[in-house]
Amino acid sequence: MLPLKDATSQKHRLAEKMPFNIRMFRGLLTKDQYLLYLTQQLPIFTATEKIGLPHINLRRSDRVQADINELKKQGHYSGIILGGTKSYADYPGSLS
Repeated sequence: MLPLKDATSQKHRLAEKMPFNIRMFRGLLTKDQYLLYLTQQLPIFTATEKIGLPHINLRRSDRVQADINELKKQGHYSGIILGGTKSYADYPGSLS
């Protein structure tokens, strides 16, 4: 079995070349766009953490929630969970 880093490296390289990710890495997203992104990430990370992670350092939901809270304090808002996000986050639950 490959270590996680090796098993995912090709997918990560492809993801880094996606237009949205390029804009995000270059700091070109508005705060509203970044908040929408974080709002989609939170349920996915939360669902993943519920099933278990191979290492505690992979936990992300608390950090994502802190960033969401900070952006909301600045007056930004995005309570929108996209249908694809909900389906993706709900998928692991169907395995139990």
